[in-house]
Amino acid sequence: MRKVAKFLDVTITGDEVEKLFHHLSFDDMKKNPAVNKADRLVPAFNAHGLPVEHGFIRKGQIGSWKEELSPESIRKLDDWIAMNRIPGLHDEYYK
Repeated sequence: MRKVAKFLDVTITGDEVEKLFHHLSFDDMKKNPAVNKADRLVPAFNAHGLPVEHGFIRKGQIGSWKEELSPESIRKLDDWIAMNRIPGLHDEYYK
């Protein structure tokens, strides 16, 4: 946080660093309706009869999407990505 403040040419106190640390934590961001897009997700889920189990920020665990998507959905996404990806962008993931 101090590096970002320095880059922005802003002075922050130790107290402000502590406040930012908590404000930017995963748990606080997950609770923040402005970040979680609750105003958009809840009506969209309700319109489709889907349960609102989580918001935009879900678990904070890498790869947890694999627990929620069916193998068929994963295959469709992989196919779409293969057809629409930009050559040279993130090639290390496609080797």
